Amino acid sequence: GIPKMQTVSASQRTHLAELLMLAIETDRPKSQEEPVAKYPRIALVGKPNVGKSSLLNILLGEERSIVSPIAGTTRDSVDVTVEIDGEKYTLVDTAGIRRKQSEKEVVDKFAFIRTKEAIESADLCLLMLDANDGLHVQDKKIANLIEEYGKGCILLLNKWDLVKGFRMEHCLKTIHEENPFLAHCPALCLSAKEGRNVDKIFPVVNRVLEPTREKISTHALNKFFEQQLQKLHPPVIGGRRLRIYYATQGGMTPPTFLLFVNSPHLMQESYKRYLVREMRRTFGFEGLPVKLILKGKKKKVEDE
Repeated sequence: GIPKMQTVSASQRTHLAELLMLAIETDRPKSQEEPVAKYPRIALVGKPNVGKSSLLNILLGEERSIVSPIAGTTRDSVDVTVEIDGEKYTLVDTAGIRRKQSEKEVVDKFAFIRTKEAIESADLCLLMLDANDGLHVQDKKIANLIEEYGKGCILLLNKWDLVKGFRMEHCLKTIHEENPFLAHCPALCLSAKEGRNVDKIFPVVNRVLEPTREKISTHALNKFFEQQLQKLHPPVIGGRRLRIYYATQGGMTPPTFLLFVNSPHLMQESYKRYLVREMRRTFGFEGLPVKLILKGKKKKVEDE
């Protein structure tokens, strides 16, 4: 029989986006195919022409991606396995995301979908920014996707050799003010074109991924929360104070923790931020989103 069909009009430029979506679905790997070896999956993301393909070529030592000063030269994502210092990684170079200029820019929509898929399937994202431009609309959009999908992130400030009159602290302060999520992400200044500081990327990658390779023991977690509640008491709300009866780790990527409490609504956002901040310091969750899921106690327990 005839497989899936999609009507289009090339002259009227209608239903082209639907055709591309169908192509993406058809192109997905089939379940019966031989599974690919599982290595840490690192997605190179950023707006077009920021230097992702140049960085990938340096890491591979070959011209794998087409490098051009024209934004959007690499239209599709490229998966490749690379070995660095004896460790293997799967790198994904994407076309990047740029602002939509017209409803007719179907190819850019295709690139956007590919970038979303790369982020969703990644263990860690390398968000490459142009050090000359700071954080633009496209960069914020990508950062929001990384946070939404709960992925680890490292900032790569590329083209640092072209920056004049800027200091890293000033540049990062501006970025952190515009996107608080990125304030928890380690940052590296580099020049992909010249290969400067490229060798520093994967030691940081391993450092960020390390806490995702082994769960924190339940004993250590409960001791941590007991100490934090004693160090800084939760605020009293309606005559009641938050109590954490038990904590356990539910997931590793991202680090997700289940807290069994007397009443979830007693956890104020400011106190949750305090707990997450202390968890980062104690357990080394650098560049990783930390999720706390509160579960109320089913049976009634008298509060202090």
